[in-house]
Amino acid sequence: MDSIEGLSYHIFRQYEPNWSDINHEIFACTAENVKYITGDERVNTVRVGASDARHYRISKEVSAVNCGLNAYNLGGPDEYIEVEELIDLAKIHTLSAFDYLSK
Repeated sequence: MDSIEGLSYHIFRQYEPNWSDINHEIFACTAENVKYITGDERVNTVRVGASDARHYRISKEVSAVNCGLNAYNLGGPDEYIEVEELIDLAKIHTLSAFDYLSK
């Protein structure tokens, strides 16, 4: 790697990239429940790595989707979430698990 005078870095933790096939049925279950609970269409995006979902994808070879909260002021002072959104997320996770495991 090229060096830049006056700058240095140390990698103290890294995770190998991993992903799930967007066509896996867990994505459809989750998307349907996002719409059912919130009325909003889901948006597929690439998220910050290092979620616990990586453990399922890597060691168990199980497809996993991240569906989470909006973190306001993420990583900064006074980071917060909306309680109503937390309640909706619990409903989405519960319904998605039920739908997926019932197939």
